[in-house]
Amino acid sequence: MRTDELRTLLHERGEEVVDLGAQARVGAVHERVRTVRRRRAAAAGGGLVGAVAAVALAVVPGTTLPDKPAPARPVEGVLTEDGYTKDGVTYRPEVLGERLVGAAIGDPGETEVSFEMTVPKPGIRVSPLCHGVGDHTVEVSVDGHALTGSGCHQDPDPDPGKDGNTWPDGDPLDRWGIRPGDRGTVTAALTGERKGGPAAGMGAVIGVGIYEDTRPRTELAGVEVPELIEWEGRVWELAWKYESDPGSPSMRMGRDPGDSNGPTLTVAAVGGLRGPAKYTVLRDGEPESGGEVIGDGAAGPFWETLGVLDADDEGFDLRLRVDEGRTDRSRLGFATYDPVD
Repeated sequence: MRTDELRTLLHERGEEVVDLGAQARVGAVHERVRTVRRRRAAAAGGGLVGAVAAVALAVVPGTTLPDKPAPARPVEGVLTEDGYTKDGVTYRPEVLGERLVGAAIGDPGETEVSFEMTVPKPGIRVSPLCHGVGDHTVEVSVDGHALTGSGCHQDPDPDPGKDGNTWPDGDPLDRWGIRPGDRGTVTAALTGERKGGPAAGMGAVIGVGIYEDTRPRTELAGVEVPELIEWEGRVWELAWKYESDPGSPSMRMGRDPGDSNGPTLTVAAVGGLRGPAKYTVLRDGEPESGGEVIGDGAAGPFWETLGVLDADDEGFDLRLRVDEGRTDRSRLGFATYDPVD
């Protein structure tokens, strides 16, 4: 993707940032991609060996082939080697090498779910979910310490573990006295700060998954974002980053129809907010997503994948806006990713 293919409009004191470390990161990214591909090749090779063995068994006189075992069904609501699945929503056991530590998904109408985890040595990635209502939020805490929050959506996300908010190097758990190897209770709770209270969200389904944070990362607006993202069955690598000046209330990025060089996966990031904090992402002037933290103190950091834009060369216009919690050190950012294959 070339820089002249993106028309970036920054509101207030925003500015575009050119990533001078891109070449060094691309090498690490390609090595990571090669590792992923080697794993896929190894898995395919294993299937071939199994097929050859089956053929050999078939030609032995007097041998009867065993009945083909029925495919294993996922265990609902239990963490297994296949991940955590409930009502068609799955936290996968691994996403780009990041292992699922624990997860829980509630029944419709439950306003709180929790599970215990062993705190991993690397950082953690928190992937909340909330669907069935549109005007509520889900807040995630560890041992009673508010960690992050996310807005609710009407439609379920069948793969909620593909992204989430990241805390590298154990912070802030370390500041709370929660060390690697300790047991901690992770809780997701429906809140009614946006509209109507929890009782108005009787149909809501909430949940949360915790993954190890082991992917290569780079800083965007004071937030650690991954250099590799898996989305809709494809691996995407970081291409460009754009940031606002500190304290800017909003930021815009767009592309005109006809200027596309292919689909673009886009990530939004917000850093340096102070709770209670809230941000909103608008696409073509309409709210599309956002996040909220109810508690006081440092909020976030936030980052989220906005999906694939411009796949049909239709152009797009994005705006990232801080609604509450802006400080003189708050920063906003967008990152774009290109498909690896």
